[in-house]
Amino acid sequence: MSLSASFGTTSLRATCAEEFDSLVEDLFGLIRHSVAKGAVLRDGTRILFGWTVLTVRGERGDLALCEPDFGTDPTAGLRENIDFSLAGYRRQQNLIAAVGLDQWRPLPYTDDVFVERGALGDEQVIGWRMSDPQGADGWFVFRIHSDCPKPALDITTVGGQFGRVPVWHLALSFPAQFDMLALPIGYTVRITGGAIDRVQSPDGEVWTMG
Repeated sequence: MSLSASFGTTSLRATCAEEFDSLVEDLFGLIRHSVAKGAVLRDGTRILFGWTVLTVRGERGDLALCEPDFGTDPTAGLRENIDFSLAGYRRQQNLIAAVGLDQWRPLPYTDDVFVERGALGDEQVIGWRMSDPQGADGWFVFRIHSDCPKPALDITTVGGQFGRVPVWHLALSFPAQFDMLALPIGYTVRITGGAIDRVQSPDGEVWTMG
């Protein structure tokens, strides 16, 4: 189904499943706030929404929100149904709420996660968002029973035991590893059987999930 909102003489349409209606209304509210501050809605306008970027397409005041085409090449194509973007946003939002945070900075869909080779096939893994002294940060996924040393964050020398996996690929195939990417620097996550079952903050507070 589609939901529409008017911004002056411009109509903006969002195509999504009914379960995301309230989320789209929130999105329209954010857009309305930006327009009131001077933002212009037109073909090609890009809107950052959590982990994803929505792009406005259309002309003559009849516009639609589109998401990256995660089914083919999200770095090049767009599609009008935005269910996948909204589903990912909601899952990450739910995790943030479960650990009592009111602010979050998810990794964008175009970023990479450093994954220890073989980890995505393991029953249990650890995710950790680390930062370096210069303020750069990134997510690592570790094998729990690996004998390899764990690296300091340095994307130029992270080591051959780690590969880069795009955020959007995790969203498609490894949802638990994707969900954790909204947590702040210093948080660690344990994933067992494809689900997050433990979250720990930098100061040692632990949440048992599930």
